[in-house]
Amino acid sequence: MKRVVVISLTALLCVNANVLAEDANKSLNETKNVDGAVDSVKIASKDAITNAIEFKETQTVTIEDDVSIDEDIETNGKLWLDINKISFQEVKNNDRIIGKLDSLNNVICKMNISLNNHETVDSKFKQIRVANKTKLDKWKVIGLYSTAIVLNGIGDGLNNTHSKTMGHVFNAASIGVLLTTPFFIDYNKKKWYWYMLTYTSLRVSLFDITYNLTTKQPIEFIGSTAITDKMYKALDASYGVSKILSLAVGLTVPLKLL
Repeated sequence: MKRVVVISLTALLCVNANVLAEDANKSLNETKNVDGAVDSVKIASKDAITNAIEFKETQTVTIEDDVSIDEDIETNGKLWLDINKISFQEVKNNDRIIGKLDSLNNVICKMNISLNNHETVDSKFKQIRVANKTKLDKWKVIGLYSTAIVLNGIGDGLNNTHSKTMGHVFNAASIGVLLTTPFFIDYNKKKWYWYMLTYTSLRVSLFDITYNLTTKQPIEFIGSTAITDKMYKALDASYGVSKILSLAVGLTVPLKLL
């Protein structure tokens, strides 16, 4: 009985062992199949991803290359157009600036020319004014000296005709005219001798005639008291010629030598 039970248990254990072995093999096979499927799936997914990535990268590179070239061309074209516009505008602006500078230079040149002409005109007017002033001073010398000499001749004539009051007035006026000459004449002190010669010559030519007319004597009358009268008589010189020569000297010296 024990042997039967042992054999039965042994048989059952074998059957169970076989069943368990078969189940294990099945599970192992299934596991292998699953692992292979997974591996295949994994491999397939890797290839697909790689192909997809390669395809995408190729397309992306191609598209990016094409787009970058076109964009570069368009961008470069736009840049060149902008640069050309800017350079053209700069050229225009430079031309305008140069034109304005040229016009400004022309205006400055005209102003300089006008200023030079104005300075030239001013210098000419100044020269003319100086020349006129010099000429006027010369005639002032002649006029003032002649006026003083004539007043002195009248005063002496009045004194000798018993009109001493008026005679003194005229003599005082003669002295006053001589004293005021520095206020009207720009004397050149270096030429003092020409002023003296002018006064002497004019006095010789004008005083005697004025005196004779005041005293109602003939123009060619020669007295006996004055130094000039004694010289005329001693030299037996022509009265009229000496007066004319003295007048010529009295006019020539200031006009030519002063």
